[in-house]
Amino acid sequence: MSVFRAANSTTAWPAPADPYEDGPTERLASADSDGPAEPPPRRGVVFAVLLAMLALLASAGSVLIAWRALGRAEEAFHRAPAPAAAPLTTYADERLRIQAGCGTTTFVDLDEPRVDVPAAAGDLRYQSWCEKGAGPRLALGPGAAAGGRPKSADTGKDGCAAASALGATTVPAKKGLVLCVRTGARMVRAEVTDVGTDGTASLRATSWAVR
Repeated sequence: MSVFRAANSTTAWPAPADPYEDGPTERLASADSDGPAEPPPRRGVVFAVLLAMLALLASAGSVLIAWRALGRAEEAFHRAPAPAAAPLTTYADERLRIQAGCGTTTFVDLDEPRVDVPAAAGDLRYQSWCEKGAGPRLALGPGAAAGGRPKSADTGKDGCAAASALGATTVPAKKGLVLCVRTGARMVRAEVTDVGTDGTASLRATSWAVR
């Protein structure tokens, strides 16, 4: 008869290895909470958003300032220029009476104005001729810087500045004659208002300051 030895049931056999290793664990919730724990706040992201908003506001402010500056520059460019100041009148419609004998020369100072002055101070030279067919004549005196005949009798300072140069020419002193004379500091318009048969004449003068 065959005899079989029973296996020893007390022998410890190694347990089979687990094919899935345990990974790191994380606590999902505390014992007292009802759900999973909230992640910590992301402060870096919030700070970056705030910086972006501040940069956007600064950029918008710069654009607004530039736009306003451009508008003011265009307004100044298109602004009409200020009107030129009116010429400063030193005297107006001053009447001068020249009483000269036949064949004499009288000098007129238009700065004062006054008649019968020394030749060096005279801006106008009046020559009186009583012979038949030869009337009195006017010319620039030694004191005048320049002079001319304007195109219009009622011309102003600007018209006098553009008058045709008279030079050393003498012109008949007839009623209505207008001469523009530049003295040292003035521009004067002198008009002959009357001429007598005895060599006398009347002038009306207006003066403007020259800058």
